[in-house]
Amino acid sequence: MFRNKKNKQKSSGFTLVEMLVAIAVFMSVMVVAVTALISIVNANRKSQAIKSVVDNVTFAIDSISRDMRSGSDYRCGVLSQNSLLTGSGDCTGGNNGVQYINPSGGYIQYRFVSTDVLPLGDANIQKRSCSGINNCSVWQAMTAPISNVNITNMKFYVLGSDTSLSARGSRIQPRVIITLEGVAGDDAKGTKTTFQIQTTVSQSIRNNGI
Repeated sequence: MFRNKKNKQKSSGFTLVEMLVAIAVFMSVMVVAVTALISIVNANRKSQAIKSVVDNVTFAIDSISRDMRSGSDYRCGVLSQNSLLTGSGDCTGGNNGVQYINPSGGYIQYRFVSTDVLPLGDANIQKRSCSGINNCSVWQAMTAPISNVNITNMKFYVLGSDTSLSARGSRIQPRVIITLEGVAGDDAKGTKTTFQIQTTVSQSIRNNGI
């Protein structure tokens, strides 16, 4: 009886099948945990990338809006080198450039330039000042370079700036609607996402003709 009890004690323990099942369960749990951790890290990276880009673009749009509110004679159109926009100011179909006159009488212009025609060191949103025809400063970047902030589309819409007799009955306060779309993050890292921003700038003083 003593011999049988001793043999029974020696044979107690985990079998090979039990060890394999335990390892398989452990590996399954680890795979799920690591996958969840990677997803959390990627989501945080994506969130930080979007926040950085949107903060940069929002700061630029706020700066444009703040300066434009104190201006007058809004116009939008295609801006080329050393040129001023003339003709009717209203631009209901939208365009890539906008112009206004600041309180000191100078011309301020903003434009959107497509990424396709820009080197990596330049920015999509640019600004310059003009004192007259053929007397404009060089374009200055309003946002980070396109390698960090890639704006895919931007338009300026001008409403209520027409001071002609036919338009006086509308009594629309001059305003500019700005819309833009962009891309944040890196597609190769799985953090690429799109964003959209829209704002309206209303002229703080009324045109003399309306």
